Amino acid sequence: MPMKALGRHVLAAYAEEKTRLTQRLVTEVATELGVPPVAIERHWPVDVGEVLMEFLDCVVTNDIDRVAARGSIFERLGRECARGGVDVDLLVSGLRIAVARCQAQVHRAILGADRQDDDSESVIGLLSRVMTVGEAVVSASQRGHDLADLDDGDEDEALRRLASVLMYGRGDPSDLVAEVGWQPSTKVCAILTSADSGPQIRRRADVKVAYYDRASDVVLIHPVADGKQSSSLQSLLVGHTCVVGPAVPLDELPGSLALATRTELLDSSAEGITFADDVLLELAMSADPAVITALQRKHLGEFDFEAEDHPDVLASTLHEWLLQWGHRPGIATSLDVHPQTVSHRIKRIKDGLAYDLEDPRVRAELLVLLTAMSVRNAWQAP
Repeated sequence: MPMKALGRHVLAAYAEEKTRLTQRLVTEVATELGVPPVAIERHWPVDVGEVLMEFLDCVVTNDIDRVAARGSIFERLGRECARGGVDVDLLVSGLRIAVARCQAQVHRAILGADRQDDDSESVIGLLSRVMTVGEAVVSASQRGHDLADLDDGDEDEALRRLASVLMYGRGDPSDLVAEVGWQPSTKVCAILTSADSGPQIRRRADVKVAYYDRASDVVLIHPVADGKQSSSLQSLLVGHTCVVGPAVPLDELPGSLALATRTELLDSSAEGITFADDVLLELAMSADPAVITALQRKHLGEFDFEAEDHPDVLASTLHEWLLQWGHRPGIATSLDVHPQTVSHRIKRIKDGLAYDLEDPRVRAELLVLLTAMSVRNAWQAP
């Protein structure tokens, strides 16, 4: 198979499984370096999947000039790593490990191709090109890392760097905290919003707000007054679609961001302001898909909650019954049905369940299960 055809095969193979292969690459590189991996779904400032595909495309087309171009995605990768407190030597080591892993992946992809017209020189040439282009990527990223140092002293850049350090926990934020005028005891919350809303919110705020541009959104890190919750920021955020994590100490910012991210997964189409503090029950009960699956198998078995004319009518009835401690009038009001209808449905449910609904532990487990089922998208998200 000629080199051009081999290259097209490799690109097609990677395009089909970009997310899985990219996450695997990130995990393997982090493991070899001895640092914790950052999940792809964290929305890196540079889309790591796009970095990988751009690299492979440059390999296939033998376009080193595109790698070395000013402002390339590889230069931006280096710049963002510098802002995040990643040492240049660690960056270079990580990139070289990634290139070697990519070479092995490319070789495997070639072995999976139709090899009837295989050209061994083409195979060797393509694999050699991976390493050559890889060194060009290293150089471009090093340049980006150096360019980030030129931004030192700019207040906006200090806010950008502070957000990066707090989010990823690399480096001591003390100097940056002092530079932007925050107190060491400041509590903050993570706010996920759009690239358009981020700057508007920062301009409206009466304090300095750290920020971190990502591939698909912006993370704002906003100080919260002593004794206040994240909901105290509601008036600032009115008119924007945002997801807001809890107010936490500076060193716990990753936890606020993680809860904001999981809250967004509950309903990614939601508009307006959503506070993680308002959905902690749903977050807690949808945290472990394996547990939810086990509870579903244990309590429901073959029981079909969707046997009624309206999907999930029995599930919603049981959920309300558990939340309201069996209070029929309240359940009927919530579901907009007659109390007798509630009684009829609960009898059907009791007849179909594997365990006694009067058992307190059974009720507790069913409440966990049904709350998780009500936010199923959260624990089925990839």
